[in-house]
Order: sequence, then structure tokens, then C-alpha cells
Amino acid sequence: MLGWYAMMTRRDVFRLTLAAGTPWIGGAQDRTNLLSYGRNDPLPETIALRAGPVTAIFDIETSALRYVRVGRHEVVRAAYAAVRDSDWGTVQPRLHGLKISAGEDGFELTFDVDCVRPPYDFAWRGRIAGGKEGTIRFTFDGEARTTFLRNRLGFALLHPVRGFVGHAVEIERADGTRQNGIAPESVSPHQPYFDIKAITHAVEGGLSAEVRFEGETFEMEDHRNWTDASFKTYCTPLALPYPVEVKKGTKVAQAIEIRAKGALPAAMPRSRMTVVPVALSVDPAASRPAPKVGIGSAYHGQTLPARESARLRALKPAHLRVDCKLTGSAWQDALRRAAAEASSLGADLEVAAHLPEDAAPAIRELRERLTGARARVAGVLLYRAQGKAADDAWLAPLRKELGGAKAAVGTDDGFVALNRGRPAGSVFDAVCYSITPQVHAIDNMTVVENLAAQADTVATSLSISGGKPVWVSPVTLKMRYNPNAKNPDAPTPAGQLPASVDTRQLSLFGAAWTAASLKFLGQAGAARATYYETTGWRGTMETERGSALPALFPSTAGAVFPLYHVLADFADFSSGQIVQADSAEPLRAEILALRSGLKWRLVLCNLTHEYCPVRLEGVAAGALALSRRLNAGNAAAACERPEEFRRSGQRGRPELTLAPYELLTIDLG
Repeated sequence: MLGWYAMMTRRDVFRLTLAAGTPWIGGAQDRTNLLSYGRNDPLPETIALRAGPVTAIFDIETSALRYVRVGRHEVVRAAYAAVRDSDWGTVQPRLHGLKISAGEDGFELTFDVDCVRPPYDFAWRGRIAGGKEGTIRFTFDGEARTTFLRNRLGFALLHPVRGFVGHAVEIERADGTRQNGIAPESVSPHQPYFDIKAITHAVEGGLSAEVRFEGETFEMEDHRNWTDASFKTYCTPLALPYPVEVKKGTKVAQAIEIRAKGALPAAMPRSRMTVVPVALSVDPAASRPAPKVGIGSAYHGQTLPARESARLRALKPAHLRVDCKLTGSAWQDALRRAAAEASSLGADLEVAAHLPEDAAPAIRELRERLTGARARVAGVLLYRAQGKAADDAWLAPLRKELGGAKAAVGTDDGFVALNRGRPAGSVFDAVCYSITPQVHAIDNMTVVENLAAQADTVATSLSISGGKPVWVSPVTLKMRYNPNAKNPDAPTPAGQLPASVDTRQLSLFGAAWTAASLKFLGQAGAARATYYETTGWRGTMETERGSALPALFPSTAGAVFPLYHVLADFADFSSGQIVQADSAEPLRAEILALRSGLKWRLVLCNLTHEYCPVRLEGVAAGALALSRRLNAGNAAAACERPEEFRRSGQRGRPELTLAPYELLTIDLG
């Protein structure tokens, strides 16, 4: 069977899937796109490239060279140029004038890019060329068309974690001296390498990759600090002052050259695209207790109607997170409302306490109000102002005021703030931080790539805490606020979605991403995780009032989002175990494996917009199965009538070809 699959084209897989009866929807394609990946328009194209033994793709949406591979080994995750504003936001590129020349011996691409967002206006021309010897050169020549402030302008190159971490690295500095080392396995809080003119790293089996940089001074940071699954070598050292004024007419020219060295495979012949099943393996001998999963209290402050409460109870949330900014008084109403909601959902409260420097009186009042509300408290997240590291001297009196409640210290920002401001002492019970996959880029491929780094943050956090529990709270698709912005509380202009809202919240893509996130956090040993909010734009379902901006966030009033079903699948096994499961190609498909007693549940998810055959390993072939599929053909009905969908299922072994962004839930008994 494997050999037969390996000879199929994408067209063949499409026909096979139709013949097998996998649902397919025709008609309004924009609605299908919206359900699939949260936008009406088709996804941008990518272009396959080959230079001798080296392959790559060019991503038109991001103007980036991605997935540079030598044979089966990925040696560069991405190379791209960016304009970063004075708040570290990225001015999105718009590509035009693309010209391609490709032959048996290599390729050449030229294109123009405009980065425009007033007052920012920067234009650049790119050229990417690859030769038969396996070298790729990417040049960047640009000019500022207005005067603006920037934090960074120019090239960045991403090294993949797999094939880089734990491998030998040689740095060539600008003065010609060399530094040798091993790429760090634990997430490095600060830059591991500076003053980089060239970097060479061992890959495997005598193969190495060399990258040379021109036109600027480069250094490297561990991108996993922001849950990006890469190490980033970027221009302009952070030790230099920023932001910097770029005057109109300023020209910038840089280049990156990627060269494979050593034991190179022979150049592969150009042939039609083949689709090989992704191996998804389960190891029944390796498991951990499933993390306690909760939900955040909704930002909109609306009371939960009876039907919303009933559907949320079906998710069996371990806790309900409420943010209490103890420097004012608005937190008191938020706490009272959240305590009532938690009680109605059968959940404990997770209190995120944003504290003034003189924190003891504020904690005392918080405890009194929790006592008055008769709330069951799962834990209190203690956030110190200005991102300072907490120590025993500051924590000890707070623990006394908290009574018996468990206390976690860390950050409401991403993992980087915890890693760079590591708590000192032993008074705390757990460490905490939040996760979002879109700190640096927002495209689907990047959001998928960044799933694996979630596990690395948990492993490093366990080291920081000395083995104490890790609470990840919250997990959101988008940043809730920009910690680097000069005015993070600026109101959203009328008629626009808030920057924290992502239409992929209501998509199958969001559901597949959530399943994979649960897998990575749970397998790495996170004790607790908080996902999204109860209802609304950032929630598990739309409110019964419906979307406030239906033209921009076209949800169905009162309907759940597809990710609701992932959390419901997990909830059925919340008192069980998460079992070690791995994907041979985690950028295409993933698997979440759950076990409770003799019962098993596997959640298989396609993370791409293409049909994806998969192969299960480590699962008894004769096990009776009850399966349920969630895809573009039935997602609307499954979200409008979730109770009916969750009672459905098909007996027998299911067809293991996943439609675009499809989730396949398999129960084994």
C-alpha cells in the first residue's frame, strides 16, 4: 500500500478521497475557504525551486525563501527581508513584478516589494538565484520613499530547530576570527552568537550548511523564546540604539548566500509531485497525566445565557481565568462575574493578579473578595509590574496573604519575559507565561511551524522552576496586546477588528492548530493550560447576539467554533493521560493521543490546504473504531448543532486520507 501511495499525484489523491466518500463541498467557494482557514480569498501560491541537490519554495505572500532542503534534510527554515517599525511591528510586504527563469541546472527569481503603512514606505527589489552546485544567493536592494523610524530593516534567516539544536556550529566573525560551539538545546534567554559574517552548522552524515551574510552586522537569537520554532540570525545588533530614523532616499543593500557542503546527495530528477502518507506513530508505553485545561473569561463582559453555559459545561473546564488589574477598581466587577460563571460551569477560578509594587494590600483585598464570593480558586498568577523578576523577598508576604491558594509567578507576556527574568527563590508553587504563535509573522505556514516550539518552552520552564509545575495561560491565536507598543491601550478605530482578533478562530485551521497545541504542551509536561475565552471573537463559540462586525468576522450567532469540538474531545479524557504520539511530517499532519483506562481517542489533523494521506503506527490493526470527521463539508452543521454532531460517528476503520484542514477523531475500545 505504501508503494502505491508514493506514486500518486495530488489529483489521484483527490479522486481516491471522493471515491472513498470523504465529504466535499461545492458551491460558494468563499464560504468553504472561510470555514477552512478563516478568509474568503484563496491562499497565496508558493513556487517550488530546485538547485542541483537543493530544493526550496518561494512564498509569494511573505516574499520569503522557505524550507531549503538538501535531500530530506532541512538546512534553512526561511530567509526574508523585513521592515520593523518602532513598536517592533512588521510592515507587511506586497510583492509585484515577479519573473521566473528555471531550468535543469538552477533557477532565478526577480521581484519587487512594497512595504507601505503610513508613515512607512520602503521599496526593495529581490533576486534569488540557485545553481547546479547547490548554492542559493538572495539579494536585497531597497530605498526609503519616506522618512520613518525603524527598529530593524533588512534580512533575517531562520535556522530550523531539528538538525540545528545539539549540532556543531562554527561562527566566522567580521574580523576573520572563528568561534566554535554547540547550538543550545534549552531555550537560550539571550543571543548565543554575535558579530556573524558566516555560520556553518553540521546537519547529519557528513553534511553541513554554510550561510554567509553581506551588507550589515548580524547576530543570532533563540526564536523559541517567542515560540517560533527556529533560531534567527538577523541584521543590526540589539546593543545599538533603536529606533533609528531612516531618511527619505536612504538605500539599503544586503545579501545572503546559502551553500550545502560535504556529503551531498545526487541531484534528484524533476518529476511530477507525489504525495506520500505521513506516518503518525503512537507509543503506548510513554504517557503523562493530561494537563488541566481551562478557558478565559470573555473580554466583552456579557452574561452567559443558559445555552452557552450548557455548551461550555460540556467542555468540562478545569478552571476559568479572570484578569484582575489590582491598580484600579474595575477588577472587582470582573471577579464577581467570573466567580458566578465559574460556579455555573463547575470550574475553579484561575486569578491573574496584575499587581502594584506595594502588592500586599491589594492581595489582601483580593483574598477577601474571593472569600466573599465563595469561589474555589485553582491558583493565582502573580504578575509584577514592569516585568521584574519575582524573588522570595517580594513573594513571601504575598503567600501569607493568599492563605492556602497556590501561587504561580511569571509573566502575562510570552515565554521570553520569564526566560529573561527568571524567578529567584522557592516560595512559588508554579511558573506561568502566555503563548501566541504570531509574534513575528501571521501567515498559516508560520503559525503551524511554531507549534513544536511550545514543547521547548515547557521543558525550559521545568528547568527554571526546578521541576515545579508549568502553567501556560493563556494560549491565544493572536497577541492580546503588544508589550512593546508605546500606547498598547489605544482604542480600535471604528469599523475595524481589534488587533487581538483572528478570523481563523472560527475555522478548521484554528481547530487543527488547537489539537496540535494540546499535544505539544501536554506531552512536554505542562500541568495546566488555559485556551482562548468562553464566547465571542476570541472564544470557543459566538455569542447569541452574534458578531459585532459580521462583514469582518462572519460567524453564526450562537454557533460554536470548530475548535470547540477539539476541546470537547479532550474533555472526555481530561482525567486520563496524554500518550506520546509523533508525526514524521509535523508541518503536514499531527496527532493527539489520549487514554483513559481501556479507552483510547486519537485526534488526527491535517494542517494544510491539500489532501493528506496518513499512516497510523503503534495502533492495533484489529481494534474496533468509532470515528467522526470534521471538515469543510460538515463544519457549518457541526457548529450550529454541536450536540447532534457529537452524537454522530461511523463504526469500522476509517479511510486515512484527510481533506484540507480536516480533523478525524478515532475512538478505540
